[in-house]
Amino acid sequence: MSAYNSESALARLLRPHYARGDDEARALLREAFTLTGDLQITGTTLPVRLDPASAPRRSNALAALCVDLTDTATRYPGTDLTLAYSIKGHGANHGRGSLLIRHPGDPTARGSPFSYDEPATERRKPCLVQVGAASARARRAIGQRDLSAR
Repeated sequence: MSAYNSESALARLLRPHYARGDDEARALLREAFTLTGDLQITGTTLPVRLDPASAPRRSNALAALCVDLTDTATRYPGTDLTLAYSIKGHGANHGRGSLLIRHPGDPTARGSPFSYDEPATERRKPCLVQVGAASARARRAIGQRDLSAR
């Protein structure tokens, strides 16, 4: 039930950015949940960079959703890291702060706060689902380790 409610909330956020949002929001979210992407800790930020979707209009809608999600300044559970979502190659700002992340081979990416040419970048699939699942697994593992130490 909570997964359905979470998907519904994401679909409501997506609809204003996607012309076919009323009909296809959930289908686009299902695609987003399977996109590959990159995670890298940068200071107190955990950027989640998703690969583009199957069509540019879908990527644009997801990029706008990423801006909305980033604007919530959500903390990764159990840490002080703030999640920052983006779609590679999209700097959708829609009137708000832009999160434009350049390709690792782009020379302008060097020295930027979101430079991804360092070896700490991790490849994950699927990113949106993986962040929540990894957090839950880590909390369980820490809890089990604490119980076994007693």
